[in-house]
Amino acid sequence: MTGTTHNGRDAQRTIEREWDDAMPPSTALVRAVADARGVEATELPPLYDVVDADALDSLVREQEVTMTIEYQGFLATIRGDGRLELVDQEDES
Repeated sequence: MTGTTHNGRDAQRTIEREWDDAMPPSTALVRAVADARGVEATELPPLYDVVDADALDSLVREQEVTMTIEYQGFLATIRGDGRLELVDQEDES
C-alpha cells in the first residue's frame, strides 16, 4: 500500500508493507525499499551498513518492539505486530 502523508509543509510518500514468519523484518525492509526505488534488492547497500539485521529481526519478532531506522533515503518503522512503514525522505511531491 502506498499513500501520501502531509507533515507540515511537505508531502512525503509513505509505503506500508507487512512482514511475517516467512519473511524476516529485515528482508521485508530491503525488498520494500528496492521495490520503491525500482531496483533489485541486491543493488542496494547491505542493511548491515546501517543496523545489525539479525538483532533487528530478533528484537522486533521476539520482543515485539518498534524500531525506526534510516535506510536509502527512507525513514523505516518496523513494528512487532508485522507492519512496516517507509516514509520517503527524498520525495519532494
